[in-house]
Amino acid sequence: MADGPLGEGSDTCPRRGLSTRTGDEDLAEESGSSSDLGRRVGALRRRPVKTAPGVVEAASSHALYLVERLRIVQRQRCRVEKSLEDALSALETVEEGSEHRDTAILRSMPGAGSSAVATMLAKAYEAIRDRDYHALRVLSGVAPVTRRSGKAVFVQRRYACNQDLSVAMYRWDRNVVRCDPLLGRRYKEAIERGKRHGCAARLVGDMLLRIACAILRSQKEYDVTIREEWKAA
Repeated sequence: MADGPLGEGSDTCPRRGLSTRTGDEDLAEESGSSSDLGRRVGALRRRPVKTAPGVVEAASSHALYLVERLRIVQRQRCRVEKSLEDALSALETVEEGSEHRDTAILRSMPGAGSSAVATMLAKAYEAIRDRDYHALRVLSGVAPVTRRSGKAVFVQRRYACNQDLSVAMYRWDRNVVRCDPLLGRRYKEAIERGKRHGCAARLVGDMLLRIACAILRSQKEYDVTIREEWKAA
């Protein structure tokens, strides 16, 4: 039987008064933050709500039906991800003998998953082909909008962009701050300067697009040397 919350062995549903947790440490690992942990522990220690007879059993049965649906969605998602991976690999094979190897170069970027690369190739192909850094910033929503009125200057998020590309860039930003020390440090510095999470993530996305355009022009896959040259520029 498969392990995990959606594993085939999950044929029971926790009911009121029963907990599958072993303690606060397990909750800390699941929540990822102390504030979220405090809210979860408080909810578990709260006095149970009084319900009519049969309500708990009915809710538990309904939850089990939802688990079955989630298993189906999980299997479909795995098939889609595999198909996407196969399509990108086939595209790399086609580009091997050509002058441009954009797919392989983009996939070599840190934190760039198959979904992000596929979205960029589908939604911003012309900008990638032209190595147009400014067009990519606008299409992905990374470039902010500046409004001036007299002596006042307002800088805000750009909403007039490709939403699919914007979501893909946001997920890429979240991945790269965990796996790349330099960009992760830039994100933390932005947060320390008072930037909100979304703004800091877009700053990281802006750096990613700069690096992507630089290595696309050079037709070299991403490596530490390229990053150090970009940082010194």
